[in-house]
This record gives sequence, C-alpha cells and structure tokens, in this order.
Amino acid sequence: SDFISKSDFDDAFVKSAFGAFPKRVHEGDEDKIKLLAYHEAGHALVTKLFTNDKVHKVTIVGTTGGTGGFTSITPEKETMSSKDDLFNRIRINYGGRIGEYLLYDKDDSKITTGASGDLRSISDLLDYIIREVGMYDDMLFKLSESEYSNSEVLKYKKELSKKLYNETLASLEANIDILHAISDALFEKETLNDEELNEIISSHEVVYIENMNKKYA
Repeated sequence: SDFISKSDFDDAFVKSAFGAFPKRVHEGDEDKIKLLAYHEAGHALVTKLFTNDKVHKVTIVGTTGGTGGFTSITPEKETMSSKDDLFNRIRINYGGRIGEYLLYDKDDSKITTGASGDLRSISDLLDYIIREVGMYDDMLFKLSESEYSNSEVLKYKKELSKKLYNETLASLEANIDILHAISDALFEKETLNDEELNEIISSHEVVYIENMNKKYA
C-alpha cells in the first residue's frame, strides 16, 4: 500500500490483542450472527450502564484465531482499581452470557459456550477480590492464602458471583429495548464505536436499579 488506512490500524489492534487477524462473519449464518450480536451487545451495554469507560469498539467480526467477536474497552482510569471497578469488570464479563440468555427468552438450554473465556475471567477476578485484596466481607483480614479453607473461599465466590450476576441480569432486563437496539445495529453494521453506542443509548429512556452508574440520568 502507498499509505496506512484506518482498517490497517484496526487489523493491527486485533492482531496485538487477540493474536489473530479479523475474519468476516459468515454471511449465510444469520442465527450465529444474531447470537454474536446479543453477546457483544450485552458486554457493551453493561459497560455503559455501570461505568464511565469508553467502548473503543464492539464488533461481531471474528478473528482467524477463533474469536467470534469482541468488545474493546478503554478504562476511565489506569491507576489502582476500586472495589466497584472490580465488581464492574465481573458484571461486564457476565453481560455476554446474559445477552444470550435474554435473546432466547431465558431458555438456558440454548446458551452457548461462547462465554467460556468470560467465565474464566470472572473466576480469576473473584479469587483476586477474596484471596488477594480482601474486598469481600470478613475476608478483609485474611490476606495470606494459608489462612483460607477451600470451602470458605468457594462459599464467598458463590455468594458474590450470584449477587453480581443477578444485578447485571436485572439491569439488562430493565433496559431490554436498548439491548435489542444495539444488537440490531450490530447485526446491520457489524461494528459500532463509542459515539454510535452513546447515540443508541441516549435515544432511549434508561432504567436504573440499585448500584447502577447514573451516567445517562
């Protein structure tokens, strides 16, 4: 090429982040495209509802490495994470699975393995919150792993995981029209940037529940 284009930068980003290059969605598989759209819309909408982070890109364009789509987020701050920051990262990871769940009208027999990486990240974050930084209940003073029992850690992981999942589900259910709108836009355009996401969200009435960020209030 005689010059570097925006698509070259996008391809380079995907290569550096995922170890693979962008790969077009199979045009004939509309069910798969719709599933990917709801999965990524879930990640993006949870990010916007609970944080002030910028969604650099949300796309259903996969990669040659097998990634079905991805949501690239630029954190509002790059310094130390607060308890809320860590909890929101778990909520965002849950957004993809919940997006699928709501697409299928809460029929969990139809959800896919597409959230497997998200669930691993959630498990790692829960371990970090409980074992390493003592940010959950009376685990605060147990910063040495030798002081934990596996059953105790598992109990807290289940409690916190369920709490954050249910909060995320309630938020996406309350804003299901926005989830549909983002998914429809992804189905049509394949990729949305932060400005386009904000336009979609701002054109709807956002419903807030406890613990939600009030960015769009």
